[in-house]
Amino acid sequence: MSVAAASLVALLIAIVLSCTSQINVGLIAVALSGISATRFMLLNAVAAVIWATSFGILGFLLGNSVAWLLGEVERYERPIALVLLALTVVWVAYHQWLRWRGAGSAGAAPTLGRPT
Repeated sequence: MSVAAASLVALLIAIVLSCTSQINVGLIAVALSGISATRFMLLNAVAAVIWATSFGILGFLLGNSVAWLLGEVERYERPIALVLLALTVVWVAYHQWLRWRGAGSAGAAPTLGRPT
């Protein structure tokens, strides 16, 4: 058997096993709910259509809203990034100063790594 044929067989086995496990879960749900399999499948299909439609509509609407919001944010993007960068530099400098001040009082040379 060639490598291509073996991988095709493995792919088919994986597909069959995944479908079988999904059917088993559905059968367990039908058995526990006490309704007929036909009614369960019908209700499951209706629920899938409602779910897919609602998420599609919500995605479309939210996608338009996000595009509108991001269009407005571009104006403030650079100043916000510069302020965050400045705050980060000040924070790192302050903590390094505290570390050097504490190390200097003990007589040891300041280091950039963790204090020992």
